[in-house]
Amino acid sequence: MANELPKVKPIDPYLTTIIVKIDRDNVDSKLITPAAKIIQQGGLVCFPTETVYGLGADVFQPNAINQIFKVKGRPNDNPLICHISDIEMLNKLAAHVSEDAHKLIKRFWPGALTIIFPRNETVPNEVTAGLNTVGVRMPSHPIAYEFIKQCKTPIAAPSANLSTKPSPTIGRHCIDDLNGRIEMIIDGGACDIGVESTVLLLGNEHPTILRPGGVTLEMLREVIPSTQVYKMSTNLSLEAKPPTPGMKYRHYAPSVDTIVITGDKRSEKLIELCHEYMKVGRELVLFVS
Repeated sequence: MANELPKVKPIDPYLTTIIVKIDRDNVDSKLITPAAKIIQQGGLVCFPTETVYGLGADVFQPNAINQIFKVKGRPNDNPLICHISDIEMLNKLAAHVSEDAHKLIKRFWPGALTIIFPRNETVPNEVTAGLNTVGVRMPSHPIAYEFIKQCKTPIAAPSANLSTKPSPTIGRHCIDDLNGRIEMIIDGGACDIGVESTVLLLGNEHPTILRPGGVTLEMLREVIPSTQVYKMSTNLSLEAKPPTPGMKYRHYAPSVDTIVITGDKRSEKLIELCHEYMKVGRELVLFVS
């Protein structure tokens, strides 16, 4: 089957996942030190960011990176985004930082913008899926900042959920998915934004948003007016080997039926749907915008 997902790593009955709660408004660095040691020893740590929770490993430890794919049931041809706490870490990942990139960094970092850079040859293939580019961002969340700083290495981190499931925005989500599968979960409360970072590809004629997220097109155009949004099926080679998550595989798939109601008769359709669900005793949750 095309784009078939690998199996999720089963829960290990002999692995006790350490769960630590940290107040984001009063970050105790001593509580983060054990998490940094786990990363340095090749383990996995779930940590909060301003967007969603991430499942982190040391960028430069390929065995640890492979564990991310196994735990999530994530295909290894799906590149990972690297998280940094300072520009020195960026220089370990990116072979070149353009003038446009410097402008964006000045405006949006730390924050919810991932920039695709030419890859430094020292970055393992496991992180980039063998591509010559690497996605990097600097989180603004105080726990994420302290965690990455103490790790003393860039952290490769997709969202901390099992593949195809919605991205976690509170610690409880991570515990439900990852308890017994990884070494530590840092519970830092609710994420500020609740959607993943915007991914921006530079180097073309126009900077292109590959994945929408916390930084909007309008915000980016304030810095680079020619910024555009990528349209599917306009670049088949890019879709065959996407430089960012979310372009190739099933994404954001809740485990329940999801129905979108549009058009002029939304109210009538909604009432009809409610009656249908009530007749068979099914629960219904409504999101109205």
